[in-house]
Amino acid sequence: MPSRPSSPGPKPSAAVYRRRRLVAALLALVLLLLVGWGLWSLIRLGMGALSGDDAEPSVSAPPTPVHSPSPAPPSGATPGAASPTVALEDAAECQPSDLRLVASADKAQYLRGEEAVLRLSVTNLSSSPCRADVGTARQEFTVRTAEGDDVFSTRVCQADPTSSERVLTPHEELTAVYRWSGHASNEDCGTPGALATAGPHLLTVTLGEQTSRPVALRIQEEAAPGAWDGASSGAPASGSPAPSTPASPSATGSAPAASSPAVSSPAAPSGSASAASSPAPASGSPAASTPATPSASPSR
Repeated sequence: MPSRPSSPGPKPSAAVYRRRRLVAALLALVLLLLVGWGLWSLIRLGMGALSGDDAEPSVSAPPTPVHSPSPAPPSGATPGAASPTVALEDAAECQPSDLRLVASADKAQYLRGEEAVLRLSVTNLSSSPCRADVGTARQEFTVRTAEGDDVFSTRVCQADPTSSERVLTPHEELTAVYRWSGHASNEDCGTPGALATAGPHLLTVTLGEQTSRPVALRIQEEAAPGAWDGASSGAPASGSPAPSTPASPSATGSAPAASSPAVSSPAAPSGSASAASSPAPASGSPAASTPATPSASPSR
């Protein structure tokens, strides 16, 4: 005989369906949260990798050092590291063999009575900083004839000579500038000397016991406009109402500028201080010889 079909069991109640739906919804929410958190973690890792790649050069590369300009070494010298700043009292005194003294002028030929720009340059040739007195009391600009006769010297009628000790770093050069009017020195400081005669002359500069090699200058026979030979006529040679007078040195690295005496260090750019000596004389009055005083340059 055929078997009778079994009767189905009781159906779940509505509360059971609700619990199942609630559990399924919670599982789906948890799954969505896990997926969202995973995506956010991946995005953050990607952003961190990109930012790490961008920042790597600035973190790994050392900063470029910045040095103050320093004077260039003379031709043939091997450039070295920048010299540290040395206090004046800690620096050894410069020996004559440490220093190179050079005389120069802005031109090789001048008219009689034409102003000439004379320069005294001192350079530390040693490999260590050293101390030297470069004040006007130790400076002298001298012009002589080719035969050796004295024509002009800044020691004659020098006004207010001063001392000025400086520390010269290796290969540092200091330049003192003096503007010579073309008149000979006169022991009577109240009267201008005569115009230097025409012909070949020699310029030398002295710093303490050290003297430079002579530099040739030539004075032409023709007088410069406005030049006045105080020893010959007592009147301007070209009808100028006033005689030309010697000017005080000025502080420049390449050409004279101001009327007050000073000295500049050529590689310094930035921030050199000049030390003034006596002011420039008024036009028509006798002028005392005062060479320039070298001044500090925070360093070429």
